[in-house]
Amino acid sequence: MAETEIIKARLAGDSTERELTVLFPELLRPLTPKEYQGLYASIAKYGVRHKVVLDDWNGIIDGANRLRIAAKLGLSVDYEARSGLKEKEKEELALSLNLDRRHLTSEEREQARAERKEREVQGRQEGKSTRQIAEEEGVSHQQVVRDLGGAGVTSVTPAPPPPKVHGKDGKEYPAQRATKEEVAERRKSVWEAHEDGKTVWEIAEEEGISERQVKADLQAVRGQQAEAVSTATTEPEPLSAPTEEAVVPEHEPGLSPTPLDIAKEAWRRMDQAQRTEFTHWIYSPEANS
Repeated sequence: MAETEIIKARLAGDSTERELTVLFPELLRPLTPKEYQGLYASIAKYGVRHKVVLDDWNGIIDGANRLRIAAKLGLSVDYEARSGLKEKEKEELALSLNLDRRHLTSEEREQARAERKEREVQGRQEGKSTRQIAEEEGVSHQQVVRDLGGAGVTSVTPAPPPPKVHGKDGKEYPAQRATKEEVAERRKSVWEAHEDGKTVWEIAEEEGISERQVKADLQAVRGQQAEAVSTATTEPEPLSAPTEEAVVPEHEPGLSPTPLDIAKEAWRRMDQAQRTEFTHWIYSPEANS
C-alpha cells in the first residue's frame, strides 16, 4: 500500500495553506518527465486552468499533479468540493475526470497545440534535431516538421559555421580541419546509417551535417571499397583467361573489364563475414593514411 501523501497548497479564497491528502495515488500512472515538464511550463505561464476536485475532508479526488506544481510556484488554485460521496464513488469520479480531460474543447486543443509549437521552436533554436523534438513531445516526426514549417522555422539542420581560431596578431583564422581519424569515424557512421536504409536527409539530420557532405562521404566510401577490392583481387595473382566456372563482369563487347567491374564482381562473391571485415578495414586509420 502506498504511503499517504500530503500536499500543502493554498486554495482560492484561503489566506493560509491547507494540508490536502492524495486519495488515489496508484489509480493512474505517474507523469513522465516530459509530461511533467509540459504541465509545469503551462502552469507557470497560464496558471492552473482546471479546478481541482476535493472531498469533504480535504482529500484530493482530482488534480494532485496540478497542486504539487502550484505549491512549488506559490500559486493559489481554484477548487470544487464534492460532498457526500462514498469511497468507491470518489474513485470512479477521479478516473472519469481524467478520461474526460482527454476530450478537450476546440479552444483548449488549439491552446495545447500552440504551446507545443512554442516548445518545438525553442528546441530547434537550441539545436535539437526534429526527431529528438518529436520524441520529447510524443508526436510524429512529420508533425514536428509541419509545426516548424508553419512557424517559419526550417526543419533542416544547418551546417555549423566553420570554427575560428585567434592568432597572436589578433586576427581570426580558420581552425584546422578534422583529423583523418575523425573523418573515418564520421564516414563509418554515415555508411552504417545508409546500410540501415536511412535517406540522405535523415542521415544529415542525425549527424548534424549537410546533405552534400553526406553524399560526399558515401561516395568516398564507395570509392575506397572499389579501390580496396580491386587491389585485393589483382595483387595476389595476375588475371587469367576466364574459365567456364569464372564469371566475367558485364561490360561492353570488345572492351576489357575495368577495375570497377572487377571490384564489383569481387564484392559480389564475398560472404557477409568477409564484407563486414573488409568494411571495418576501410574505416581504419591505416586505410585512410
